[in-house]
Amino acid sequence: MSRPDDAASEFGAENRGLRSRAAPRVPGPLPPEGGGRSDLGGNRPAQSEPASGTGNEAPPGLGVTRFAARGTTRLAYEAIGGPGASVVVALHDLLADRAVWRPWAIALASGGYRLLLPDARGHGASAALSTRPYPPTELAADVLAILDAEGTAAVHLAGHGWGAATALAVAQLGPARVASLLLLQPDLAGLLAHDDDPAVRWVASVARESRSAAAAAAGKGQTDRALDALLEPRLGRGWQARLPRLQLAAIRRYAGSLGALLGGAEGHEPAPAGIRALAMPALVLRHAAAPEPDALVAERLAGLLPAASAPLPTGTADDARTLSPSDPEVIAAALAFLGGVHGRGG
Repeated sequence: MSRPDDAASEFGAENRGLRSRAAPRVPGPLPPEGGGRSDLGGNRPAQSEPASGTGNEAPPGLGVTRFAARGTTRLAYEAIGGPGASVVVALHDLLADRAVWRPWAIALASGGYRLLLPDARGHGASAALSTRPYPPTELAADVLAILDAEGTAAVHLAGHGWGAATALAVAQLGPARVASLLLLQPDLAGLLAHDDDPAVRWVASVARESRSAAAAAAGKGQTDRALDALLEPRLGRGWQARLPRLQLAAIRRYAGSLGALLGGAEGHEPAPAGIRALAMPALVLRHAAAPEPDALVAERLAGLLPAASAPLPTGTADDARTLSPSDPEVIAAALAFLGGVHGRGG
């Protein structure tokens, strides 16, 4: 049986189901959490529960929870939209889960796309993380494992914040699998570490210090200190008062993953030459009042990606300073961008 998801669900039990076509293998340098091999050749087909009374697929707008395996580790994701459509994969930010993409995904599914919304490790219904560092390349290999399980050759790839950094890593690991990139306020201060401008390098060093402090506090179990070190530079003091209750609950729920993910990102500094080699169409969005590191990263990425448009500021100068995938401006920009990619034969 399959079931639709709602925003409050914890996304259910093991499912049965789909067989996947062969896909390129991508090496995974670390063994997955829970043992087994990290090699994507060990991936298993996706499993799912279709929505009751609807045959093999849920009705448009209703998500189906599926699970893919990488080694012995289970990765959860949600599928919205029917088969045969162009596939868009959307990767959530740190301390969030796939639910943040659902309004965006339903809007795109209504426009004729099929959406896959993964839960990153340590978030949502995917496997928990241990305390060892888990780098962005491993998160990227998880995404490629889901594409393998779905039998999907190439997708349009969207990412928000930390998920945008993962999306960029996916494009570098498997460029043939990515038809286009949509990056919402990428959280990738490491890109600025070797910038030609000393002032930009200083901004990168400050961001790196705050991340290191957050990772150290998380490793000691000091959750409040870790969250302040991570979020105050982006959202300002008193950040808790600026966020919706449900978002605060998600931040608390997934804070246990900070040590592994922040530790894995230490020293992650994507080489400009590697980014320049990514020829797929790309769009970079950022909030009009984005923190300085985020604004600089958006500007640098748009300059490095050869087929990228200029970074597009959206939103108003409110207290949040970050984009939400459900913002109407973000949804409109995504539909226009994807429509343009298809118009160019992408």
